[in-house]
Amino acid sequence: LAPSGDLLAREMAQAGNPSDIVPLDLSLFWPLFEAGEFEAFAAVIAAAVRDALRDSDFGAVVLAQASMAGAATLLADGQTPVFASPEMALRAGLAQALA
Repeated sequence: LAPSGDLLAREMAQAGNPSDIVPLDLSLFWPLFEAGEFEAFAAVIAAAVRDALRDSDFGAVVLAQASMAGAATLLADGQTPVFASPEMALRAGLAQALA
């Protein structure tokens, strides 16, 4: 949590975005991923994020762990933008390669 949060905070500060970062502890779902239950893992991650979005007004959701990327498609129908770390890393890498 700390490395991802620190990186996100640094990038937001550099972008001039003073928004708070509100982490969600979703570690209780990790056993599903470890058991190879990837669809169930994505579903419970998406459900927890939807619950958090219902209770608060967030500008975006960042699924900072690659294991959570499957939840992004399940959240695509919402109003809040969802960013997944593998996609973000690939975009950044391509931008560097093409620059």
